Amino acid sequence: MNFTIRIMVFLFGMLFIIGTIRLLLIKKIGERYSVFWLVGCLAILVLSIVPNLVDYIASFLRIGYPPTLLLLLSTLMLFWLCLYNSIHITLLKRRLVELTQRKAVEDALAEDEKQVNR
Repeated sequence: MNFTIRIMVFLFGMLFIIGTIRLLLIKKIGERYSVFWLVGCLAILVLSIVPNLVDYIASFLRIGYPPTLLLLLSTLMLFWLCLYNSIHITLLKRRLVELTQRKAVEDALAEDEKQVNR
């Protein structure tokens, strides 16, 4: 990898880390999600410092074309993130339905109480 490209990738990794920490500090992203993004940013930094690491890992796994390993890993991480978010959305949806039903019951009870007190 060209030295200029390595420096650019390293700088982008640092910008992502700073951005993620900033989002965490202003509470725009939760701790769980920030860990995921920080690990990804650290991976970018490590690969920019040691670009031959991908080649070594790919040869160990007997992958003929090392960039394929990066594509595979990034695809797997994105699938995992989508699955995690789908599970979280499903749980939030169930919770919202439960809270909406509870609120409707409370409103009905309050309305009945008003009519009895009249």
